Amino acid sequence: MKEQQTFEVENCEVISETEGALLVQGPKGSVLETAEWIPKSQITDDSEGFEKDTEGLLIVTEWIAKKKDWI
Repeated sequence: MKEQQTFEVENCEVISETEGALLVQGPKGSVLETAEWIPKSQITDDSEGFEKDTEGLLIVTEWIAKKKDWI
């Protein structure tokens, strides 16, 4: 099975959370400068922020990064 590619954004903050998604904002100048909702299913287990009021490295699937036009 092909290993899934990922996309990383450093220094992200989880602003809000629902059962299925996180509202995440990155630092100024990043692809996440404006907060966006990211489905939890598209965030990898290696990410540092998984709930409201956490910060750190956000690692998402390549698929969601392409869908959001980050890559």
